[in-house]
Amino acid sequence: MIEYSAHRRRQGFTLMEVLVALAIFAIIGAASARLLRDAVTQSQGLGTREAALGALVRSLFRFEQDVQQWVQRPVRDRYGDPLPALALSAGELTLTRAGRRGEQGLEEDAPARGELQRVAWRLEKGELTRRYWPVLDQLPETEAREVSFGLELTGLTCEILASDGQRYREWPLDPQMLASRAENGLEPEARGLQCAFESEIWGPTLSRFWRLPEGFPELTNANAATANPAPTGPVSVEPQTSRRRR
Repeated sequence: MIEYSAHRRRQGFTLMEVLVALAIFAIIGAASARLLRDAVTQSQGLGTREAALGALVRSLFRFEQDVQQWVQRPVRDRYGDPLPALALSAGELTLTRAGRRGEQGLEEDAPARGELQRVAWRLEKGELTRRYWPVLDQLPETEAREVSFGLELTGLTCEILASDGQRYREWPLDPQMLASRAENGLEPEARGLQCAFESEIWGPTLSRFWRLPEGFPELTNANAATANPAPTGPVSVEPQTSRRRR
């Protein structure tokens, strides 16, 4: 038996053994390549989802800021025509917002920026973009500036929830529609905004709802102070008694 094994080692492997070994190595190599390809594909998919999630968070954060700081301040376009404080048409949302810092411009002679700003959100070529204007009431040479947060969408649907309990995809309402639906001649007011963001990355639809503010305290107080000016004559002040705690 020992002599037969030594003689076999001197002769080498048979053709069948070599073919079986090559087949085993081929199967192992194919499985390893497939696992490596799947790992690379999964890593790329996670990177894409991570980038899309970051763009979604940034976009929704800025979108929510604009909606929650909405102010009932109409503006005028470059031709002098009035524009409503809140407008929704063909999926494009345009509004006047507060919260802008009234800082001085870069140039010394540049006027100070106001605390209000006109912005617009729309879906253009599959990407959500934000436009804003340097002034509220535009001039013929006023141009809007556009900012993109890298959020790719397949669809954007927004609806205004009005005080009459109805949902509208066009705002302000058409005069004929308003005359037929308004009760007691009262125009419905915008109370909320609901938007659905559609994307192929995170699923069918992501829906968000925001409640619109019912005014702006600083503007309301300013209007009240203007309507009720302080008296200029002598004012009598009643003395107040103070009590000490024992």
